[in-house]
Amino acid sequence: MKHGTPESQPGLVKSRLYLEGREHLWEVTAMLKVGF
Repeated sequence: MKHGTPESQPGLVKSRLYLEGREHLWEVTAMLKVGF
């Protein structure tokens, strides 16, 4: 069984991408606040 395949688990992949996107956005916001 493959993990992370859109054909088998579309909902899981979308939620994972969403969470990763939020984390990246949070990191960018933190850097801007620090003065990066």
